[in-house]
Amino acid sequence: MNKSTKSKVIVVYNYSHVIFAMKAASKLKKNIIIASPPNAATYMGPLYFKKLLKKGRLLFPNVKYVEILDCGNDTGLALEAIHYGINRIKIKCNKTVLEKIKNICKKKGLVINNISKKNLDLKYVEDVYSECLKWLNN
Repeated sequence: MNKSTKSKVIVVYNYSHVIFAMKAASKLKKNIIIASPPNAATYMGPLYFKKLLKKGRLLFPNVKYVEILDCGNDTGLALEAIHYGINRIKIKCNKTVLEKIKNICKKKGLVINNISKKNLDLKYVEDVYSECLKWLNN
């Protein structure tokens, strides 16, 4: 998705968040960016995150999205995320390692650390679907 800068970021914590975010995007015919919470790769893992989004895509195949997985400072998890084709990866590491990871990402057409700060974080949201609709509609 080339126009991801116009897409809005939604931070998801579970399967229902993914489903409601995609349902809202589908209803409004909007592209979205689905992001993991901070350091999520450490407890969720890249493959689980990818499969979580795949389930949502099966229910809403018309929704165009990119995903962002926050790998904290774990370069091993960042490399695993690259292996599984996560569109965007967020990582904190030293410059030398970051440049190496950026080169790998560039070769595979992936993005690293080029992430919008403004987002809808669903952590404490009760009516997830309504909030996603409002966020995507503004």
